[in-house]
Amino acid sequence: MNIKDLLCRIDSFAPFNLSEIWDNTGLIIGDNEMPVSSICLTLDATPEVIDQAADSKCNVIITHHPLIFNPISSVDTSSLTGAVIKKAIKNDMAIISLHTNWDKSGLNVALASALNLKNIRPLQPQKKEEERFGVIGELPQKKNPDDFLKMLRDAWNLSHVIYHEAKAKKSISTAAICGGAASEFWLDALHENADVYITAEVKHNHRLAAIHKGLPIIEADHYEIENFSLSSLAKSLKKITKINVKIINPSIKIKVSAQ
Repeated sequence: MNIKDLLCRIDSFAPFNLSEIWDNTGLIIGDNEMPVSSICLTLDATPEVIDQAADSKCNVIITHHPLIFNPISSVDTSSLTGAVIKKAIKNDMAIISLHTNWDKSGLNVALASALNLKNIRPLQPQKKEEERFGVIGELPQKKNPDDFLKMLRDAWNLSHVIYHEAKAKKSISTAAICGGAASEFWLDALHENADVYITAEVKHNHRLAAIHKGLPIIEADHYEIENFSLSSLAKSLKKITKINVKIINPSIKIKVSAQ
């Protein structure tokens, strides 16, 4: 199997036509004819990730976040992007990105499934499939906010969460989820009668507006909430390729202080 074949197989479960127009998914670095020997999966391509992939004899790295978002006119190898490009080419590695196509096809379903939500469905049912972000579903049993937050931290292996409380909500039975920085979709959660909306990097104005309308928002770390979905992505990749897939989690330390 070569890179071109791999991309076709990925398209079967995370269609590239779901990618946003501003996104950069697919082959970022490499040759379509290059044989695929083994695959490493990670959230972001960094020099540390390239080194770990080289040690593991991986020649294909699949990332969630694209190494290159916008066209570049030069490669400064002292920059993060330039250093990764240099290392990848030196080690004869290909880099592929599955970003918004994975967001829309698997990431949020993986998050919802880990919470044992029932009747998982699109958060934006009125939109076309390629325009939809997020999912919504019901808990098997109603929970108070404290119990729900503990369940969330345990299920997604989170170091912390921030609960933006809305006084009107005393219990949670329906949860809306959108991984990444997606606080702008709080209105969709409200329209679908969610009891809580879970996302990352909540903007101040979105938080105020949601709380005013009685919708609490749970804010999780961007890296942690998306990194959790990689195990689900790895299973899909193994199924379609029959090739070993190693997840690389670089050493990112998150310190939460109350002071």
